[in-house]
Amino acid sequence: MRLTPYRFPRLLEPLFRPALIRVPSSNAVFLTFDDGPTPRITDRVLEILDAYGAKATFFLIGDKAARHPETVFRLIREGHLTGNHTWHHVTPGRVGREKYLEEIARMQAWMEKHRLPGSRLFRPPHGRIPPSLIRLLDRRGIRTVLWTRLSMDFNPRIDPETSLRILTKHLRPGDIVVFHDSEKARSSLTRILPPLLEHIRKQGWKTEVLPRA
Repeated sequence: MRLTPYRFPRLLEPLFRPALIRVPSSNAVFLTFDDGPTPRITDRVLEILDAYGAKATFFLIGDKAARHPETVFRLIREGHLTGNHTWHHVTPGRVGREKYLEEIARMQAWMEKHRLPGSRLFRPPHGRIPPSLIRLLDRRGIRTVLWTRLSMDFNPRIDPETSLRILTKHLRPGDIVVFHDSEKARSSLTRILPPLLEHIRKQGWKTEVLPRA
């Protein structure tokens, strides 16, 4: 799947069912963070979220979560939700179908072992997943989560102020927004997130964790 900046392509939504692309809601926005946990960066994100009373869903990479469980447990204590982002941040095109499913299963098992809520929510790294695998995972009780809008914090060539302007103009209740609590995204993330949360608050909207699968 080719990424379209900021907005998931509406024409592709039927193709990727039953993936979650937005959540029916009259008053909530759903912020998500990929590629963590990254100590210091994830901790800073948690501080920003706490300052606005915001809740979010963090899609964790397994080998990072296993190395930094204290950050994972902090997420849970502070009322956030976790999800599966594979064990090594891989795509089907890179490792093949069966290895990809093993990566998902390994991370799911780790989350279940530690009783992390959200172990049956899955976001594919880079958003790259064939629709056939979305349907297979759904039959296995795993809900694939895509997005409504990207923050584009991972792209250093895009000015954060431009991203913020586009997000605040088009954001609506029910939207799922992707950020990244990673070293690569840190600079843009910390420039976009606080003013976006301020915008959400001024609109009278809430920020909530995703519904569990």
